[in-house]
Amino acid sequence: MAAVAAIVNKAVADDKSINLFFNTSKAQLGISLQSGTDTDDQANDVWATGDDDYNGYVLNPSSMAGVYYRGLSFVAAVTMPKLDPNVTQTENQISLVSPVYQKLTTTTLENNNIALCATPSGNDSWLYYLG
Repeated sequence: MAAVAAIVNKAVADDKSINLFFNTSKAQLGISLQSGTDTDDQANDVWATGDDDYNGYVLNPSSMAGVYYRGLSFVAAVTMPKLDPNVTQTENQISLVSPVYQKLTTTTLENNNIALCATPSGNDSWLYYLG
């Protein structure tokens, strides 16, 4: 199953915009801007990361989680690093994939689920995963 995360864009008045993050068919990050109301036209703004833009791939099947934290939208996913052809993957990575790609920690190959949550103020946040 494809990984998906949605965050209400707090920068838009009346919370009418939703940022939908997803993994593409090339295992990279994509974002689609969606309307938060039924009466608005659906946005056509979709962007996807290039195949070689960062040092990992979003797993499929996997999970992705998003949270509004300290004024920014953060998205985390279970990823695998780009490996040399002779190297075998021995662990998955838990990584930020937006607004930047950054490895946070590692987990076993069997674990590919994560969750993010934040306080209503957006000043405290937690990332959960199986270790």
